[in-house]
Amino acid sequence: MNYLILGAGLMGRAAAFDLLRHEDTKTILLADINFEQAKKVAQWINDPRVKPLTLDVTKKEHVRKAMEQVDTAIGCVSYQFNYELSKTAIETKTNYCDLGGNNTVVSQQFSLHEEAKKAGITIIPDCGLAPGVASILTAYATEKFDTLEEIHIRVGGLPQNPKPPLNYSLIFNVKGLTNEYLEPAEIIHDGKLMKVESLTEIEEITFPSPFGKLEAFQTSGGTSTLPKTFLGKVRELDYKTIRYKGHCERIKTIFDLGFREEQKINFKGCKISPREFLEFMLVKSLTHKDTKDVTLLRLWVIGKQKNNRKRFTLQIIDYFDEQTNLTSMMRMTAFPVAIIARMITKGEITKKGVIVQEFNIPSGKMLEELRKRQIVISEELEEL
Repeated sequence: MNYLILGAGLMGRAAAFDLLRHEDTKTILLADINFEQAKKVAQWINDPRVKPLTLDVTKKEHVRKAMEQVDTAIGCVSYQFNYELSKTAIETKTNYCDLGGNNTVVSQQFSLHEEAKKAGITIIPDCGLAPGVASILTAYATEKFDTLEEIHIRVGGLPQNPKPPLNYSLIFNVKGLTNEYLEPAEIIHDGKLMKVESLTEIEEITFPSPFGKLEAFQTSGGTSTLPKTFLGKVRELDYKTIRYKGHCERIKTIFDLGFREEQKINFKGCKISPREFLEFMLVKSLTHKDTKDVTLLRLWVIGKQKNNRKRFTLQIIDYFDEQTNLTSMMRMTAFPVAIIARMITKGEITKKGVIVQEFNIPSGKMLEELRKRQIVISEELEEL
């Protein structure tokens, strides 16, 4: 089985690492616009099956040539490229999955469903953590019930040792972070599909020591296709991001001062975008050397089993891996997309076209694979 990984950053590195645990992985083309970066990751992995190469994802012909050599391509680049990459995958009849994260781009990808189906390939957007594995866990949880009432998802990637003023470290692409904070969140409320403003509806959430009381608030993208999938089946469905207390109010204040604006303004003879400038400063200020992170996930579903009202809860607390030097965010984001890519390539996911994760990816198999990677997932069913 041959793979193409587009992007040799943190997530691309972890995806390659995961695929190489399998003997049936023959070749991984590890592509990046910066060859030295791809070469550096290949040297770190130290496996002859990894072939670094220079590739600019905006150059369609270059992407085409790379995709023609593999069974499945994995997009570990910014979400803004995923629609065009999906179109090229259709042209080359190459399976494709990506980390997604932007509702508008994902909708564009789904418009390609019939073309992908005709090409006989599978395309799955939003295959990271949230959006991503959170949707698969949701499907697993909902299968416990005869009828559904509510679905609630809470996820956060945090530094184990937070630093002020935001008590946050940048552990994935900054554009993905600002997109989560600025785009509207899609939810189901009172049985109706709605959009709500991100960085709102702050609630307190408690995790075991040493974390204690944290906050969770509305952000965009985490629900992916879940609201449309469960519309008419649940009364409430929402997703909130977990952070240390005070983060939401502080970051919202920054955006409210005008740094959410993408249109360029004149400043001392230069044209700059306030949002791009903020993203530059966030990278500079929140990239902390040797950050050890933790991923917190809690997902609960309320419904009925044989007329008995119950709540089923899944929880993950995953830490930075000291042995592999992979962050928890790399494990929880890149491992799922690598697992899905292998499922597609092996024929374990048979549906063709652009498909949703929930109910198309074997949820029990995903939990099994995550647990094989020492990701601890607890399950609890309780009467209400």
